[in-house]
Amino acid sequence: MHPEPARAPVHPHPISARTPRSRLTDRHRRWTYGACLGVLATGALWLLAHYLLRGDCEFGECRSPLEPWILRLHGAAAFVALVQFGTLLPVHVARAWRAGRNRAAGAVVLAGAGSLIASGYGLYYVASETLRPPLSLLHWILGLVLVPLFAAHLRLGRNAGLQALDDHRQAAHLLHGRHADPAGARKKSRRHSGR
Repeated sequence: MHPEPARAPVHPHPISARTPRSRLTDRHRRWTYGACLGVLATGALWLLAHYLLRGDCEFGECRSPLEPWILRLHGAAAFVALVQFGTLLPVHVARAWRAGRNRAAGAVVLAGAGSLIASGYGLYYVASETLRPPLSLLHWILGLVLVPLFAAHLRLGRNAGLQALDDHRQAAHLLHGRHADPAGARKKSRRHSGR
């Protein structure tokens, strides 16, 4: 009888070893959510001031004196969000894209964020007085539409993460000679049953 040849060691986490981590750390996630919330809150405040707090002037309606201050806050929040968006590209976006995770929803959020950035830049640096009202309308509609798109991206990402974790566990069980039946009970594989 010949002794059984030694088996090559199996990496305990084969999926995580192959696939780079795209999930954000808690700190990175807090900064991202905070930046998004700052832009959203100041944008919503501007909408309230612009459409509900207009006053009567000598020659008709005039804008609220709060509007310029809210726009300054919105601009500051947008700069913070731009920096935070930049930190997501190599860490979260590129890794998840290479791994094929949540691509469709991620692409929609990226396109929406890019359009929001472009329209904000146009409002601040390019738009004439005639172009400003329609571009402003487009900008705030994009901002509001991006909220449910971002929420859908988060939900799909979490579901995909749970599925990947489940797949990882099943792969680990199979590599160690075990698999789970539909009820979740573990059985020895045929490879080990003859010993």
